[in-house]
Amino acid sequence: MAKISNTTTYPTKASPAGGDLVIGTDVSGDNATKTFTLQSIANLYSGSGSGTVTSVGLDGGTTGLTIASDTTNPITTGGTFTLGGTLVVDNGGTGLSALGTRSQVMSVNAGATGLEFTDPKVIETIEANENLVKGDPLYIVSWNNGTSTAVVGKADASDSNKMPCVGLAQESRTTGATGELMVVG
Repeated sequence: MAKISNTTTYPTKASPAGGDLVIGTDVSGDNATKTFTLQSIANLYSGSGSGTVTSVGLDGGTTGLTIASDTTNPITTGGTFTLGGTLVVDNGGTGLSALGTRSQVMSVNAGATGLEFTDPKVIETIEANENLVKGDPLYIVSWNNGTSTAVVGKADASDSNKMPCVGLAQESRTTGATGELMVVG
């Protein structure tokens, strides 16, 4: 009988059949070399075993997600895994663990480091025609064609030339500085 070497390369069969032969050693007895059919090897594993799946290894990795299964009624042939936690922004999530309230919108936080739910606001970039204090009511004085920005001043209900009020100053600004005007919010 020829010795089988681990340095010999044999052709690979794309679709093995149950009648194909495999060479192995029978450890019960004289350790003789024997041939086995693939089907006889498969028969050792199919239908002869039984048991219950008690745990399945799943890993949320750096996604921020946790994965849990029902330990009282473990999955045996099919079931449901529950995802929990917060999907981190780097992995396509929002970084949020709760939803906002009805009519809130998702926006970038003040530090530009994440997302948050906020009440809707309409903010416009403006140029100050005079010194402004946060919260000042503003009217449109003119338009700056070079920057496509509205030039604004303090609205005054007693002066028809300084009306109508179009929003409030979001922050204090000096004359000529750009800032933001809140129209709604």
